[in-house]
Amino acid sequence: MRKLSAMLSALIVLAMAATCAFAATDAELEPFSKYGEPITISVGRMNNAGGNFAPGTNSENNAWTQLLKDELNIIIDVNTNGFDVDAADYQNTLMLRTASDTLPDTFTLLDDAKSTTLFKQLVEGGRLADLTEAYDKAIGGSTKERLAASDTQSLLQFLTVDGKLYGVTAGREAYNTAVLWVRQDWLDKLGLDVPQTLEDIEKVALAFVENKPGGNPNTIGIPLNPSTSGLGGMTGQWMGILPVFNAFGSYPDIWVNDAEGGVVWGGVQPETKEALALLADWYQKGVLDKNLVTMKDGDEVRNTYVSANGAGFIFNAWWDPWTQWDGLGDTSVKNDETIKWTPVMAPLNKDGKFSPKNESVTPGGQVVTAKSEHPEAVIKAMNLFSELSLRTPEFEDLYQKYIAPTEGVTEARTNSPFNTGLYQVQGRILTAENINSYLETGVLAVDPAIAGNAPYIEGAYEWANNNTMADWYANKNEDEINKYMQQYVGHWAFDVVGNMYLEGEKSGLYVEKQRGFVGSVDAQSDYGAMVNELQVTAFMQIISGAQPVDYFDEFVAQWHKLGGEEITKQVNEAVKGG
Repeated sequence: MRKLSAMLSALIVLAMAATCAFAATDAELEPFSKYGEPITISVGRMNNAGGNFAPGTNSENNAWTQLLKDELNIIIDVNTNGFDVDAADYQNTLMLRTASDTLPDTFTLLDDAKSTTLFKQLVEGGRLADLTEAYDKAIGGSTKERLAASDTQSLLQFLTVDGKLYGVTAGREAYNTAVLWVRQDWLDKLGLDVPQTLEDIEKVALAFVENKPGGNPNTIGIPLNPSTSGLGGMTGQWMGILPVFNAFGSYPDIWVNDAEGGVVWGGVQPETKEALALLADWYQKGVLDKNLVTMKDGDEVRNTYVSANGAGFIFNAWWDPWTQWDGLGDTSVKNDETIKWTPVMAPLNKDGKFSPKNESVTPGGQVVTAKSEHPEAVIKAMNLFSELSLRTPEFEDLYQKYIAPTEGVTEARTNSPFNTGLYQVQGRILTAENINSYLETGVLAVDPAIAGNAPYIEGAYEWANNNTMADWYANKNEDEINKYMQQYVGHWAFDVVGNMYLEGEKSGLYVEKQRGFVGSVDAQSDYGAMVNELQVTAFMQIISGAQPVDYFDEFVAQWHKLGGEEITKQVNEAVKGG
């Protein structure tokens, strides 16, 4: 990798003289304006291996490219000066095109170290177009409004250099980290408050173990997914315990920024040792049951305890209400109206905040080369696609003309010239806002971008205003089960959890931890599996008492020795563009 990077750096410097900047006119920067004469944009794209084009179409000639030609006078060139390759060949194709100075006008940089390094080298070599003005002026419509209400500074941080924007991305959907779900009926039965802190959770868990409010003699405190796959089930959504680590400022599954301006692995930081010390203490006290470490995975834990009225806590993501409704056997909510789960942002950290990792910001994105005569055209094209994706009413006629006829046959991922977009709909937040509006006004107005969530918005409204769940429990008419499921999920997953995020951000209770690096480096292919296994094993040994808490220090030394040091070195080289 280092030799290739050095070669690319030299070639980029030599090619600087051949690059020049093109200034767009005000008319060309106008969103949705059509060019007076046809312009051609060459595109490098990664094809969709699982997708199918509509009969008689291809990557250059399809409904999406025809839309651009008809509405903006933009012609997409994939086969002549661009490329369309499989995912396995994409990165190598980019490197070869860079070395031969034959990069197309626009292409997508991936979320990995090679792309991060290439991005920095291309910027330093003057090979990428400055998209700052185009991003500010050439985006319009609903996309413009939604971006204005978003934190684009964080979204675009990895694509911004010295205040100039050299790439665009939509990022990913956020709010997907686990929160604490607790059996409210158990709390009520024992006269306990909803837990907020680590101390609260310990107290409630021990009360559950002692009093067994569900009647199961094998009641446990907190479920733990003992899977050793990857970084282990304990750091996953499904009955992991990541929020416990986060409460200590520990992020054992991501790269974080250190005080010296570098990037370090969260799993080997002192805060992680503190979290493990508490978990080891919980194991000895019975907050974590000793049988958990012998089980296979979260499914076995669910079947053994949660589905058997033997656990009153679950750490899981916003979608847990679907599992609660029909995924817990006899203790599924659809079978037992006395079971009530309540979500809570807990445990809080020492500052009284709930601080999970950020999941929306990505380092990759769509870039445009400096040799492109119309870099703003890429932004305009992406903007038009965004409006149709958002189902903006002003563009519904175009959606019906170009996209609707392809539904069920093909999709945007297969046809679009671009592998990313401008705006990622945050469906959970938007759905909660639509529910709030419906409850306040009595008028159902579903944002077209989340049309698929309409049944849950209506379900949440029914739950609040005309709750008919009693009818379900009285009759259990299977023909109407979806109606009642939508009430339950609409209320808990979209109304309660969605507003929990909304209010958490407004109040400052919810504060995401930004990542220092996203992606992978070459050394992870050589050492990643080894150091991951080392981490999972060490964590489980410390938690179970097989090793003392101070064994963490030995684990850290081994982690660095067995490949962690080289991985960290390469990550920092990628971040700094070395």
